[in-house]
Amino acid sequence: MLFVRKNRTSLLAAIIVVGFLVSFGSVNAQGLPPNLPAILGGTATSGGQPVPDGLIVVARIGSTYQTEAVVVSGGRYDNLLIAPPSETNVVGEVVRFFLDGTIQAAQTTTYQPGAVNTNLNLTFPSLPVPTPTPSPTPTVTPIPSPTPRVALPSVYSGEIVIAGGSVPRDAELVARVGSYISTPAAINGINYSGLVVDPGDFNLIGQPVEFLLNGVLARTTDVYTSGSIKRDFVIVFIGFPTPTPVPATPTPSPAPSPSTTPILAASPTATSTGTEPTATPGIAATATAEGESSGGSCSAPDVNAPITAGMTNFLVMLLPVIALATYRKFRR
Repeated sequence: MLFVRKNRTSLLAAIIVVGFLVSFGSVNAQGLPPNLPAILGGTATSGGQPVPDGLIVVARIGSTYQTEAVVVSGGRYDNLLIAPPSETNVVGEVVRFFLDGTIQAAQTTTYQPGAVNTNLNLTFPSLPVPTPTPSPTPTVTPIPSPTPRVALPSVYSGEIVIAGGSVPRDAELVARVGSYISTPAAINGINYSGLVVDPGDFNLIGQPVEFLLNGVLARTTDVYTSGSIKRDFVIVFIGFPTPTPVPATPTPSPAPSPSTTPILAASPTATSTGTEPTATPGIAATATAEGESSGGSCSAPDVNAPITAGMTNFLVMLLPVIALATYRKFRR
C-alpha cells in the first residue's frame, strides 16, 4: 500500500511538473516565467501519535506567501503544492509548516522549484486547541406565576337540635376549623343564621368544621369548602348540660306593728282626815292581780279590747273611790 501511495503521489507530481514545463515558454504580464511548483508530503505526528484526521497543514514562505491547505488523513499529509507567484523571488527561502495554521512544525525546508519530496515527515509540538463551539443561548421559558389560591367564606344557616332539651336563651353558636373560631351566629329560638366560616387559609380547605354551643361540642360536623352556602343545615347536640335551677329566695314578712297600750288617767287622790284609810287607784289593780293569781276573772283592761270595754273597766276602778267619798260626806 505504501508503495502504491508513493507511486501515485510521484505520478501526480510528475503530471504537475510536466504541465508547468509545457507552459514554460510563456511569460506572464511582467515578462517573467512562472515558478515551478514543489510537491511535498509525509507523516504528521504530535506527541508521538499521528495527527487526527481532518486537521489541515499549510506551508509559508516569509510573511507573503501561504500554500493551499491539505487535509491530514491516516496520519499523513500529501500533495502539498508550493507554487509562489512568478514576480516573487523566493527560491532558496525557508519554507515553514503549520498545523491548522497555528502550530508550527519542528521541521523546515527550502523552496526549490520543481522539487518533489514525499517523505518530509512533520512533527508538531502539540495539537491545536479546538475552538469551542458556542452553545446556543437557551431560550428561557418564562414560568407562569401561580394563580394565588384564595379561601372564600363558607356560610351556614338552619336549626339547632338539643336532645331532650331546648336552646338556652343566652346561647352562643360558633364554628371551629383548626385553630380558627368564627364569630357567633344569630340565634332566634331554635333557628340560627349568619354563621360565617372565613379562616382565610387555603390549607384549611377540606379540614373538618366543628360546631360549639356555649362551649359544648356538637355531634354534627362538616368539611370546610371554599365559598359554599349551606342552608337548612341542622346541628345536633347530645348531652347538652341542663342549667341547675336556682332556689327562690323567700321574701321576709313585715314585722307586726306593736299595739299601742292605752294609758289610763290617774284618778284624783282623796284627802283623808284622821285615821281613815286613803284609797288609792292601786287597790283595784292589786285586787285584779290577786284575782288573776287565784284563777278568777281578770278585770284589768285588755290592751286588745275595744275602747268601750276599756272605759267600763276604768269606771269599775273608780267605784271604790266614789263610794269612799260619799261615805265620808254623809258621816260629817
